[in-house]
Amino acid sequence: MDGAQPRFVVPVQGGRGRGADAAATSAGASVPCPSVPAPAPTLAPASVAAGDERFRALFEHAPVGVALSEPGGRFTDVNNTLRVLLDGTGIDPERAGPAELARPDGPADAGDAWRAGLADVVAGRATVARAELPLAPCGAPPRWVQATAALVVLGDHRYVLTHLEDTTGRHLAEQRLVRLALHDDLTGLANRTLLADRLAAAVTQDERTGLRTGVLYVDLDGFRQVNDRLGHEVGDQVLVAAGRRLAASLRAQDTAGRVGGDEFLVIAGDLPDGAALSELARRLTGAFAVPLPVVEGSALLPASVGATLVRPGDTLATAMQRADAAMFAVKRAGRATARVDVDALQLTLLPDLAAPDREPG
Repeated sequence: MDGAQPRFVVPVQGGRGRGADAAATSAGASVPCPSVPAPAPTLAPASVAAGDERFRALFEHAPVGVALSEPGGRFTDVNNTLRVLLDGTGIDPERAGPAELARPDGPADAGDAWRAGLADVVAGRATVARAELPLAPCGAPPRWVQATAALVVLGDHRYVLTHLEDTTGRHLAEQRLVRLALHDDLTGLANRTLLADRLAAAVTQDERTGLRTGVLYVDLDGFRQVNDRLGHEVGDQVLVAAGRRLAASLRAQDTAGRVGGDEFLVIAGDLPDGAALSELARRLTGAFAVPLPVVEGSALLPASVGATLVRPGDTLATAMQRADAAMFAVKRAGRATARVDVDALQLTLLPDLAAPDREPG
């Protein structure tokens, strides 16, 4: 840009552009929703200086979405990459501004942080606003973008310069790493790390509500025989089906996890008393009285359930030990039922269970 009065001239490109289909494919699915119509291309005057031409070329062909907007207002110039990123999301670049990138149906924390950051940038309290935001094309998985905004001065005008970088691949990879760290890789249920976290959160809530948290230990009866007779592949199918059956039998606030081969654990919060825990344990045994579907047909594997209410000072390990002991007592008594170890005040305590080696299966 040269001359006494710097200028910025950017033609607005119409249509989806050659990269649109590739961008939609990279988000994981095609986008059936119609695109927001774009105006016809405009041409820069022949008198545009060489510096403006170079700036315009960089702006229009940048691999990230770039836009200018009036502070607190709508976009005034948008490059084609940004149009592609917004395609099918319902955000019209001709009518929206940076603030509208945070959708009302998106994560509230990210949206609030983005809008607050924009306000700080416009007011001069911050130099840059940043947030990772989801853009949701109709009929396709969310497309995640890293949004950045800064205040720039061009000539005698102030503008907000917004960049959008497609981070969908990185976001999905991070989600997968988190999932692998907190979930059982076969059933998708919580692992011990996540179960311990959910137990701690439930106990903290109990302190506010006066309710109780229960831990239920669920063991499939006869799984070892099925695994030995039909093979590990069918055995894995049984475990996956059992995990689904268990999760479907719980309340929204409960967490199901897998802690061993055919052993599952449930963290159940918001329980008024031991009777409510007993009812949940009976519901689980009833759920497993129906055969589990597998490729070979079905497998009837009843479940033995032991349960306990969490006590002050309990960790996941100590609560699991009591629930496991109650479950083992069920195994010794004939299986396919439930037993609850509540506490000294609500007594269904078990006799001494420091017992012989556990029975197979």
